[in-house]
Amino acid sequence: HAGAGGTTGEDEASWIMILLLLPILLGMAAYRAILRGFAKKAAGSVVRKAAIRDAAWSQDQLKKTAKRSFVELQNLWSNNDVEGSLSFLHPSYQSEYCAELKSIIAQNQRNQISQINIQSIQIVLAKDFADDDRDTFVALIHGSMEDALYSADGALIRTQGGKDDSPRRSIREYWYFQRSGDDWLLSNISQSHDAVM
Repeated sequence: HAGAGGTTGEDEASWIMILLLLPILLGMAAYRAILRGFAKKAAGSVVRKAAIRDAAWSQDQLKKTAKRSFVELQNLWSNNDVEGSLSFLHPSYQSEYCAELKSIIAQNQRNQISQINIQSIQIVLAKDFADDDRDTFVALIHGSMEDALYSADGALIRTQGGKDDSPRRSIREYWYFQRSGDDWLLSNISQSHDAVM
């Protein structure tokens, strides 16, 4: 039927539902942001206290460990180097990480990572236990890098970057580390801030 516009009952019901849910969704987002802030403050406190008695907890050292592990593992990943990756990986994570890399190798592909630009590293979660081998921290790594997938003959399969087919992509990843003796080894990677909830 022809008309000059207006709303139907269904449209009004949709708007009412949106208006009712909006405060809940905004409230949840604010709540999660507050929890992340508390987790980061608590992590700083744990790191400061633990560093007094144990040099392995130095905040600068933790950030250097996260940066070194990030850069080295990206280089090893780019070269399909499973064996070289093992020295950076906690035993509990080796199988999962290596299976993903072996899958790329089995398809005769190479995921080339380059031009890594780390803008910041924040320690967002830290747990210090009496048994040092249970100690953990999570580093939130921000930055950008080139990320593209190539075939064995060097042909570009796809870029993993922005919408414009650029290989440049943002980095916002949570890297989990678990202690093993005096070393911190990667035990997981997540792109979700739920990592610290």
